[in-house]
Amino acid sequence: MEVHHHAHTPRKKWTHYFWEFLMLFLAVFCGFLAELQLEHYIEHQREKQYMKSMLQDLQTDTATIKRVYNRALLQSALMDSLIELGNYHPMNEENIRKLYLLHGKTTRFLNIRFEDRTSSQLKNAGGMRLIRNEPVGNAIRQYWNEIESLERVRDRLEIAGENIADMSSRIFYHKAFVSGDKPLDPPKGIKQGVTFINDDPKLLAEYINRVGTKSVRTKIYFGDLKTTGQLAEDLIELIKKEYHLK
Repeated sequence: MEVHHHAHTPRKKWTHYFWEFLMLFLAVFCGFLAELQLEHYIEHQREKQYMKSMLQDLQTDTATIKRVYNRALLQSALMDSLIELGNYHPMNEENIRKLYLLHGKTTRFLNIRFEDRTSSQLKNAGGMRLIRNEPVGNAIRQYWNEIESLERVRDRLEIAGENIADMSSRIFYHKAFVSGDKPLDPPKGIKQGVTFINDDPKLLAEYINRVGTKSVRTKIYFGDLKTTGQLAEDLIELIKKEYHLK
């Protein structure tokens, strides 16, 4: 009987298994690093895109702030003239016409709307975690805080305007105003022979007092507008510098 001998495969050394494990580990680890690097790259691109969008919003905001600031500055000066006229000058026909005109030019509400396209995404979608640049992140939060403060002043200013409107309806005839060229324009003139609906000095004095309240709040408002505008301009320059944007 013929006997067959089975060939024996040499046993692999432990070093062979070690290298196999090491190569597998390195492959998995390198894959993890590549995925992490890709995620960081994507997040960096999103961060930069947010900053590009934020830059556009800030440029819109600064233009809006300057426009409203100039209106507030003009309205403040007109209210000062109105208060001076109402407090220290006799209410003859000429001064009544002046008071009418000054009233008509100081009733426009100085509203402001900030561009919130990017801000809403950063606030609501967890986008702020992508802003890894700490100075930029802090400057954005400071700007948002200033906007909130400004909007509170604006709301108080609106209330002051409503209080004046309620009283002025008992003093001024609407038909006496010569309307401007556009619906929201201030009156461009006052008709001749105008009088007050009610010429009670106490009523006029209360009206002037309410204008005084609005005047004070307007000065606070355009002061805050100036501060907000400066923060916006500083933030624009910071974003351009840190993200190499134009």
